[in-house]
Amino acid sequence: MIGIDINKIKGKLENLKKPKLLVIGDMVIDEMIYGDTERISREAPVLILQHSHTNIILGGAANAAHNIATLNGGKVGVIGTYGKDYYASVMLEAFKKADIDTSLMVENFDGITSVKTRISGCCFHSVTQQIIRVDRQTKTPMPKDVLDKVLENIEKAVPQYDCIILSDYNIGFLCDEVIKKSIETAKKYNKPIVVDAQKDLERFRGANAFTPNQPDSEKFVGYFIKDDTTLAKAGNDILSRLEADSILITR
Repeated sequence: MIGIDINKIKGKLENLKKPKLLVIGDMVIDEMIYGDTERISREAPVLILQHSHTNIILGGAANAAHNIATLNGGKVGVIGTYGKDYYASVMLEAFKKADIDTSLMVENFDGITSVKTRISGCCFHSVTQQIIRVDRQTKTPMPKDVLDKVLENIEKAVPQYDCIILSDYNIGFLCDEVIKKSIETAKKYNKPIVVDAQKDLERFRGANAFTPNQPDSEKFVGYFIKDDTTLAKAGNDILSRLEADSILITR
């Protein structure tokens, strides 16, 4: 049996609390609405739910920031956009509760706050199940004044953080200008930059590390990952094509 140095493991875990991280990407609110089923509506063949409670969860790139904040005690900042709408205050309040710095977030008067609403219901002695999901989001490009402010905030923020994370959920915030500015500024100040993207990895060429999942990795390299040999080959091929230092393929 291989010996385990508990103190060494504790030390590694303690080290997770040290870095100060900046997350740049698609900030989202996950709105979870729950209710108890009462009957079928007379207006249409749909369930009528008696609302019981609503949970607000940080989603998308905001979820990545939240996860980091739980590890390092809130030494996390975020750069993204929100609209001039009801959910803007909901998002900012959720960030505040998670002890995440939102001073570099930018209001987009022409956009909307990205929200994914899931409505779930149950009846007596049944399992709660999701009934429908409603997404509020737009991929309309940011107006120039908003984009300019975002780029300005990136230049201002990067020197203050130990590592930069680009978190892409394909909603549109990480446009070519934001990606280029993030990578160039990180390299300028010698800060590692990590990419968590679902597709179009080529757009992030030059970042230090990537965390694609297996299906997206297979699409990128053009073959299936079937065993340790093809896994290692895919990892090396991605590193070479993206000029990166590290890759974590989630499976």
